[in-house]
Amino acid sequence: MANKWVSIPKGSPLYAPASADLTLASLTKDMFDASTYHKGPIHTVNGVRTIEISYTNRGTDAGAGSASISLGAKHYPVSVTIGGVPFKFGSWGTIKNVTVPAKAVPISSYVGSTSG
Repeated sequence: MANKWVSIPKGSPLYAPASADLTLASLTKDMFDASTYHKGPIHTVNGVRTIEISYTNRGTDAGAGSASISLGAKHYPVSVTIGGVPFKFGSWGTIKNVTVPAKAVPISSYVGSTSG
């Protein structure tokens, strides 16, 4: 599936887990599920002044985690690393319209029928 756009129809049982982290509320619940957090150094990420927070995530994306949180008026994550996988965030508060490419590959091409 690398470097391919994969489409998952809303009626597929795979849709809910695949789209679970598409909102800020669901993303933060999944990526920041820890009982303790440790404050780290202040640094700049992508031109944004941030503070690093480290923790052990126990959510769906379990593992060692670190997050660079904006020190601006809104304390949004700028970058998060969970289990060695980096995620970069930006354009908070804007709506991004995405058009599915004509050559999107249906998920059923990889896993068979997904119609429940």
